[in-house]
Amino acid sequence: MRRANQFGVRPSILLTQGVTASQDQIAAQLRLSVRTLRRRLDAEDTSFRELTTETRQLLAEELLTIGTTVDDVAQRLGCADASSFTHAFTRWTGTTPGRFARARH
Repeated sequence: MRRANQFGVRPSILLTQGVTASQDQIAAQLRLSVRTLRRRLDAEDTSFRELTTETRQLLAEELLTIGTTVDDVAQRLGCADASSFTHAFTRWTGTTPGRFARARH
């Protein structure tokens, strides 16, 4: 489920800051304390981890759709290796990155 939060934390902010941005960095960008960020995310029934995962999935899907290799996507998302990315992508989507990419072309 893709969501946008009322106070401004949404995948686009994480994409702008990089998918490896920390809570501290995002809170500073929004001019909030980390505690306030957590409270507001909780009020939206989400967490920083959920938004980060959602953002990584969104970026991975977009990159695979335009033909980026699995290795390049893994590196861009900050995964240790392609295998780690493949496991995560399969968990998120229920399909492998290769099958996903072939279905989009």
